[in-house]
Amino acid sequence: MLEVKSLSASYGDVKVFSDLSFEIKRGDYLVIVGENGSGKSTLMKAILGLKKPDGGEVIRNEFTEIGYVPQVNSAQKNFPALVREVILSGLIERKKLFFSKEDRRKLDEICKLLNIEDLKNKPISNLSGGQEKRVMLARAMIRGAEILFLDEPTTALDPIATAEFYDEIDRLNHNGKTIVIISHDVRNVINCANMVLHLGANNSGILFFGPKNEYVKSDLFRVLNGVHIHE
Repeated sequence: MLEVKSLSASYGDVKVFSDLSFEIKRGDYLVIVGENGSGKSTLMKAILGLKKPDGGEVIRNEFTEIGYVPQVNSAQKNFPALVREVILSGLIERKKLFFSKEDRRKLDEICKLLNIEDLKNKPISNLSGGQEKRVMLARAMIRGAEILFLDEPTTALDPIATAEFYDEIDRLNHNGKTIVIISHDVRNVINCANMVLHLGANNSGILFFGPKNEYVKSDLFRVLNGVHIHE
C-alpha cells in the first residue's frame, strides 16, 4: 500500500492543492481525473518525489520499486538513441559504466512482454506514437517496478493506438502491476480502472475517491464526461 497523508503543493504563491489524503492498495488500477489546472500532474510528481510538497508525506510501505512514464515531448522523441538504449537507460542510476547479462536478459523479457522485440535496434525517432509509448513503458518497468505511474500516456495517439495501449496496461494490471494513471481520456481509461480520484480545480481538493462503479453513477462523472460506462 502507498499512503498519501495531508499532502499540499504550490507554485510560488499559487496553492495547487491542500491536505490531500488517500491510499493506493496493491493491485489497484487508479485513474486520476479532473479539470485542467486541478493539479493532477503536480500530485503525481509530488508522490514520486519530483516536486517538493509544502506539507504532508508519502509513505510507500511495501512498494519499493516505482516506475514512471511521463508525458513525452518532441525533444525526447528526437533524441538520437536506439530503442534498447532508451529502455536500458531506466537502469542508469544503478549502474556505473556497463550493463550486465542479467540487464540484457530483462530487456529481452520486457520487450517480449510488450510486443516490441522487433523494435530494439531501431532509432526511437523512427517509431510511431503507440510504439514510443510502449518503449517508455518498458523503460519504467525494467527496474522491476511494482507500481507504475503514467501521466497522460495516450496524448496524440490515434484511436487504434490508444485502445491497444490501454489493453496493454490492463493486461499488466491483471498480471499483478499496480497502476496509477492520469488521463483526460475518461471514456477509454475508466472502463479498466477499479478506483477513481477526482481532483477539483482551484484548490478544492478531492471531490471523489472510491470505486469506479460508484463514480460513474455520480454527478461529477456526468458533468466531466457524460457517457455511459460498462460496470
